[in-house]
Amino acid sequence: MRSNYIIICTLAVMLIGCAPSDLDGPNPGDVFVKYYGQGANEAIDIVRTSTNETIILAQNTLSDNSNFYLIKTDDNGNEIDSRLIDLNDGSNDIPRRLKPVGNDEFLIVGYMQFEDEFGVDQFTGVWGRINSDLETISTDSTGAAGFNYLDSMIAVDIIQTSDSNPTYIVLGHSSVESRRYAGDVTPVGDFQIYMGKHDDNDSVYWEKSHGFSGNEEALSIFEVTGGDLLVVGMTKAVTSAYSGDNLYILQTNEFGTPDGGGLVTGIPGAADDADDRPYAVKKSSLGYSIVGATEATENGGLRGFHIAVSNEGQLVTNSSNVLSNDYNLNCRALTFSRTLNNELMVLGSIPNFTLSSGDGGSATTKLEEILVMKVSPISGHIEGFDQNYGTTVGNDRAKAAVTLPDGDVLVAATIDFGSGTTMVGLLRLNDNGELKD
Repeated sequence: MRSNYIIICTLAVMLIGCAPSDLDGPNPGDVFVKYYGQGANEAIDIVRTSTNETIILAQNTLSDNSNFYLIKTDDNGNEIDSRLIDLNDGSNDIPRRLKPVGNDEFLIVGYMQFEDEFGVDQFTGVWGRINSDLETISTDSTGAAGFNYLDSMIAVDIIQTSDSNPTYIVLGHSSVESRRYAGDVTPVGDFQIYMGKHDDNDSVYWEKSHGFSGNEEALSIFEVTGGDLLVVGMTKAVTSAYSGDNLYILQTNEFGTPDGGGLVTGIPGAADDADDRPYAVKKSSLGYSIVGATEATENGGLRGFHIAVSNEGQLVTNSSNVLSNDYNLNCRALTFSRTLNNELMVLGSIPNFTLSSGDGGSATTKLEEILVMKVSPISGHIEGFDQNYGTTVGNDRAKAAVTLPDGDVLVAATIDFGSGTTMVGLLRLNDNGELKD
């Protein structure tokens, strides 16, 4: 495992490398690391345009409230344009996903959080369309360019359907009675998963809600064969084999109606009572790969995981792996990208850990750092390729990644420089997870 630390030195950001017995590493001019934003920023998602530009979706906080933050760069990571989107004065605007839908158009989804007159948190889901110039091209309820709002909703994902006329399915979760639909018996106050089909002319075709005992959270939605839908989320519902937080996987028809009950499962190989939380889902060679973190209740051990499901929402045999890195450190798998060899470049973070400088040397405690590991969808962690990158003064996380045509991987990360300054970082890695120039 090579460990790399981004440090600030007399107004210059430098990158150095070190490992338990190896102090040689890339020089500042040799690596592709870029930074963007003022104030506090958090990377959320990353996409590419047809002209080899990169668009990063982030969350920016300059004062008391946060806004959507879009950054457009060229192929070398140089900023071309950026845009802050303030959806409502006084709200925290929290972006969740940016998705390409063709012709250099992208869907953007998230939600607004604000307090009502009683000091209770309220949520409004938002979604819209933008082009590669970061311009809003969707129409709001007035017919003007803007975002579409869904009251009492935390919106987390969106897809464009295969219908001949553009329609969209919004995924989220809600705790209010007005977002409960036919067949629901879950008590008001517990979150349940929401699915709704909309168009960009303020029409709603159908809306459904799904859950077990309540406290379900949605994560990702996909359109699969024949227009059916696959939903991945999390639930506090327990099974005879697993307690704690579990994965919730649901397959429905094109109208959001399931053929049967959803799958509730923990992570095979992890503790039965662990809290298992998925963070990212993408198409892979096995169907749909899911990565996340499993945290044991008894000893607090934290590990990443990979698991795959079929189009029908069933677990793929032998696809479940608890991910331990080369040094067996606690870690979270927060995102991944599929490599040209059908392996997975899994990224996330390593919480505070202690690094030894070698035989007889002193030990140093490090803050949270970016995790990089190679994973086979079947056999799990591939040893010998682990990397970790981070500042010496803050907590850093990889949040989104995309594989380029040449096999390199672009990573959008949150880089913490301390004193309340966090920037959006853009890293370029080769197919072994090493920083590229």
